[in-house]
Amino acid sequence: MTWGQKSGMSRQDVIKRIIIYALLLIVVATLQCSFFSNLHVCPATPDLLLGLVAAITLLDSKKSAAIVSVAAGFLADALGGSGYSLSPLYYLAAAVVIGLLSEKVLPVFFSYAMILIPALIVRAGYTLLSILISYGSLPMLFTLRGIILPETICTLLLCLPLWPLTRLCTAPLGSRNKFTF
Repeated sequence: MTWGQKSGMSRQDVIKRIIIYALLLIVVATLQCSFFSNLHVCPATPDLLLGLVAAITLLDSKKSAAIVSVAAGFLADALGGSGYSLSPLYYLAAAVVIGLLSEKVLPVFFSYAMILIPALIVRAGYTLLSILISYGSLPMLFTLRGIILPETICTLLLCLPLWPLTRLCTAPLGSRNKFTF
């Protein structure tokens, strides 16, 4: 018995999810790692994959978001990550936090924007850990004001348009089971 059969999904539903989420991951990861990282208007590279994981958590399920989060971590590392590979663990941790907080909320834009705030705290922790691993230490004020704050603001502002895109792409998958009667 496979995961799709346990959750009541047909084989076609699982294949649709894989195709849609793979295409979304490729597009969003490419935007994050190639376009926005070279865009000099943004003071930091936004973490669009985090917004995608949050949207999938709200629009589909925690299981789907966990699978997408691990794939997003490996894809981010493959497209432009650092020498160590902690991104899959970071995205999985973010998916768990988002999943726990999204159990009782409706899948609407306002909920998505509110769920991004704790996810951005997880992102700030990951950035701080990456800085400590890479550089040993930096002055805390410089790290917060020069790196973490710009990254958080850019991520929040540029992840907001991901909600309608993800909602549009997941429309063929059907509605979320926990809110159907």
